Parts: sequence; C-alpha cells; structure tokens
Amino acid sequence: MFTRFKFEPSRLLRRAGIAVGALYLASCFSYPDSSERLNDDVVFTGHSKESDFGKFTTFAVDPIVHVATVGDDNKITTSDTDSKYGGQVISHVTKLLEDRGFQQVDAAEDPDLGVSVTGISGEQSGNVTGGYWSGYYSSYWGFPGYSYYYPYSTYYTYQTGTLVIDMADLAGGRDLLAAVDPNADDPEPGGLAVVWGMIAYKAYVSDDNASRVDAATTAIDQAFHQSPYLTRN
Repeated sequence: MFTRFKFEPSRLLRRAGIAVGALYLASCFSYPDSSERLNDDVVFTGHSKESDFGKFTTFAVDPIVHVATVGDDNKITTSDTDSKYGGQVISHVTKLLEDRGFQQVDAAEDPDLGVSVTGISGEQSGNVTGGYWSGYYSSYWGFPGYSYYYPYSTYYTYQTGTLVIDMADLAGGRDLLAAVDPNADDPEPGGLAVVWGMIAYKAYVSDDNASRVDAATTAIDQAFHQSPYLTRN
C-alpha cells in the first residue's frame, strides 16, 4: 500500500504531522525529516501548473530503465536494468499513457513528450534540479548540452529502491532550440522542462527481483491515479 503525496505550489504537504515533502514557493524552502518519511512506501507526484497536458499529442519512452548508483563518496555510476524486468515497467508506463489518450511514437519522430525511468541505488539528498541523469536523457532526446529543469521544486532523499519517472516537454525544447542564433559564438545551452514527475520509494530495487517489478507497477498506478490532469481525454 503506497502513501500518496502531490506537490502543490500553494502548500507544504505533511502526513500525520511528519513533514514528507516540501515545495519551493517564493522565498520559502523547508527541509523535511527524510529519515522518518522513508520508513513508508511513498509515491510523490509533481507537475507544472503552466502546462496544459491536453495540448500534447505524442510521447516516446526511453525503452531502458537506467540505474544511478550513488557511492559512499557521492560519486555516481550508471547501469541499465535487464530488459526482462525493466521492459515490464516501460510497458506499463506506455499503456497508462495510451489509456489517457496520448499516442506513442518513436523517439526519432519528434514526440511532444519524452518519458524517462530511473532507478536509484544508494542514498542521495538534494534539491531536484535535473539530477545526475538529466544530461544523459537530454542527449537521448536529441538535445545535447541541455539539462532537465523543473517548474516545481522539491527536496527529498533518494534511497536504494527509489523509482523516478520524468516527463519532459520536448516540443517546448524544440521551440527553444529553433530560437537559438546559429551564428552565436558560444550559444547558451537550453533546458527541457519536466512537466510531470513521480518519485516512489521502495518501488524498484534490482534486475532479478520480479516482486519489485510488481511494486513498481503498483506505484506507477498510484502516481497516475493521483494525477487526473495528465490526460488528453
């Protein structure tokens, strides 16, 4: 059973008096007690209030669940999950998006949305500003040098077994790219807005544990359930 939390720009979300998440609003930024929060199976979702999801038509999903491992020295290494298990997670995300009226296309077909799935191994704290995987994903979507940025800002601790899904506005990124002066000597790199995201603790641990895949799909179901605005229907 997953506990749900939605990041709203108007308030700090709490569960039973324990701070479980915080949103950066104006000059207010709160740091929750993550050690207590991580005792539960929790699903966080956040989205850009400025985004009209009905305007998006197509999406592509990176077919691989990538794993970011945080070492004791905070050094990050990346690897890929076995497609036998990661593929089940990708297929589930794809089906839920299609059920909401979005059309899946190949990444080379200029999709409106790019969806990436990351598993976390090791612990890491910090404000979400694109994370250590955003450079990889932005390059994957055809935006080398770009990073992910979040119209909503959250603070939390990644823990081993965390599942992260990011949905980037690729159509908006192409608009930014088209506006870049091709004659500029050193054009500033752009950014891809992550218009929706979820973080689920204890939802995905390893390649060889099918029960954790079940936990991942359950968490994804919960994330979509608490995101009724994520639809074209």
